[in-house]
Amino acid sequence: HAVALLLSSTSKYEIEGVDLLRFTSCADLDLLVQEKLKNNSYDVVIHAAAVSDFFVDSIEDDKGNRLDPNSKIPSDRGIRLTLKRNPKIVSRMKTISKNQNMKLVSFKVT
Repeated sequence: HAVALLLSSTSKYEIEGVDLLRFTSCADLDLLVQEKLKNNSYDVVIHAAAVSDFFVDSIEDDKGNRLDPNSKIPSDRGIRLTLKRNPKIVSRMKTISKNQNMKLVSFKVT
């Protein structure tokens, strides 16, 4: 049976014998999960990612000027962050899975 392990790009784990894929954002993880589940017939999926509910959609200074999130944000002015909701990846896993009998194990921290 094939085993795939999706890890954050900052994870230090190196595991041999598995299909090791790295992601940098919730959107990247979402795409990897969709691709893997649509193209493989996994019997079990263990979802143990603590993915943020929101991501920064835009940054503006206190005068309404849009700031580049990849550049240094000036500390001499206030900023406004606009957040956008990330998709609930685990909620869609069974519906997009090639194997409709797949067992899904996940957790939620409250």
